[in-house]
Amino acid sequence: MKHLTFDEVIHYGDGRYAIDWDNGERKYKEPFREIKVYESGLIEVCEDGARDPSWRRHVGRTFDLDFRLMSGFGDYSFFDPDTGRKVLKKHIDKGVLLYDHVWSRVYVGHRWGSKFTFLSEHAQPTSKHPVTYRVPSKKRYDERMAQLAECFALGETLNALLGRAGALGYGYIGWTPVGWTHESMLVGDKPIPTDLTTKDAQDFCLAIAVGKVNAEKKIYEATRDVHTTPYLIVKEK
Repeated sequence: MKHLTFDEVIHYGDGRYAIDWDNGERKYKEPFREIKVYESGLIEVCEDGARDPSWRRHVGRTFDLDFRLMSGFGDYSFFDPDTGRKVLKKHIDKGVLLYDHVWSRVYVGHRWGSKFTFLSEHAQPTSKHPVTYRVPSKKRYDERMAQLAECFALGETLNALLGRAGALGYGYIGWTPVGWTHESMLVGDKPIPTDLTTKDAQDFCLAIAVGKVNAEKKIYEATRDVHTTPYLIVKEK
C-alpha cells in the first residue's frame, strides 16, 4: 500500500477530517470510501471490495491495494506460514484476498466486516479475520461413515419397503433438505439415535439413505481438518 499521511490526504467526506468517537475520539481523514488515515499514522481499510470490482480497481490504481478474487491467483501458490505446507486454493474459504507484494502474503476480508490495519509505513499489515482453509481427512471421514453404517443399512431397508414415493414423504437429504436435527446428527453435532426401533430414529435413517450422495458430501465437509492462520505466503509458479 502507498504510504499515506494525515496531513497530506484530503478528506472524502464533510469537513476537514472525521472523528472516531468509539475509539478514543481519534481524528482521521478518509481519502476514499472505507480508507481511514489516522492522525497517529495508523491506516485502516474497512472494506474488501466484495461484489464491487470498481472499488477494487480504484484502490488498486490509487493506493496500491491489490484486492483479488481467488480467480486472480492462477499463477501463484499459497503456503501456510507456520508449517510451510502448500495450501490448495480449493481448500481455502471463499473471500476477497488482499495481496501484499512487499511481504508476499495474502490476507482475507469478510464482506462488510473487513478491517485491514497498517500500523506504520514499513509495518506488515494485519487483518481482523484469519485465513481459514479446510483439508479433507480420509481417516475422520471413514470413522464417521463406520459410525453411521447401521443407520444407512436400516434406511436402505426402509426405503426398499416403502418404495420411492413413500420415502419422499418423509423429507430427505437431497433436493429437499431435512431439518436441522437430522443434519446435526449426521455430522456429529448431536448424538446418533441408539434405539433404531423408534420412529424418530427410523426417520433419520431413511433420510440419510434416500439422500445418500448429499449425506456423504455433508459428512465429507464436516470431517475436514480446519486450519486458521493470520495470512498465507504467496509464491509465483
